[in-house]
Amino acid sequence: MDNNKQMTEADIIKKNEVDLTEILSVLWRGKWLIILITAVFAVSSVFFALSLPNTYKATVLLSPVEDTQGGMLSNLKSEFGGLAAMAGVNLGEEKVINLLLRFK
Repeated sequence: MDNNKQMTEADIIKKNEVDLTEILSVLWRGKWLIILITAVFAVSSVFFALSLPNTYKATVLLSPVEDTQGGMLSNLKSEFGGLAAMAGVNLGEEKVINLLLRFK
């Protein structure tokens, strides 16, 4: 009885095994079907892509230019003010000039 039980377990294990050669042989036998389906979808996707109209989209954000006289300090303010704005800091004109004068 014990020997019969072991054979049953061995049969179950063998039944649930994955045979790689069997899987590859099934794929090899169906290679023409796989190639045909792949080719049909490839050609149809190219025709679909070529039938779509060309659409282009561009966006731009414009800001007005301030024309002020101020020499070098004004130029530095505009450069560092933009950098500070990117960092999320709002520097007033007086703060920028004071900051630039400290480093001068």
